[in-house]
Parts: sequence; structure tokens; C-alpha cells
Amino acid sequence: MVLTVVMLRGCTKRGEESDMQLNTYHIEEIIKEGPYSSDWSSKFPSKLFVGVSLIVRSGGYTHKQNRIWEAKEWKAIKEKGYYVE
Repeated sequence: MVLTVVMLRGCTKRGEESDMQLNTYHIEEIIKEGPYSSDWSSKFPSKLFVGVSLIVRSGGYTHKQNRIWEAKEWKAIKEKGYYVE
């Protein structure tokens, strides 16, 4: 079982702003990557998208993810070896 928790900035019971907590995902293995296109991506003709299947580690858990990124963003993520969200 894989549990992924992402907490975003929100309000507490009394309306006070709470802190945003982000997860760091370390790339363990890239299973598959390649050009991605679909109906929605054709609405952005100036952008190239990449579909990626990968194994990531975050918060003590290792799991498989299928993600879509802009090609420029994916290149930077791959060079760093991790991404944060």
C-alpha cells in the first residue's frame, strides 16, 4: 500500500494561515519516458510534453508514479534527481 500526503497552505479552525508542507520525491528509477500528446496538450502547441513512468522515494515510501511534465521541466528534474511538490 502506498500513501502519499500533500498538505497545501490553508486555514485553521480560527482562520489563521497554516504552513505549507511539501514532499520531496527522489528518483530511484526511470522506467519509461517519451513524448506525450493528447486532446488537452494540443491546446498548447508551443509546449512539448513528456510522459514518464518512474519509481520514486518519499517519506520512507517507495512507489511507482506515472507523470506528465513539460519537457524543459522534466530535463531539470532529471538532472537534479528529485522534484518537490
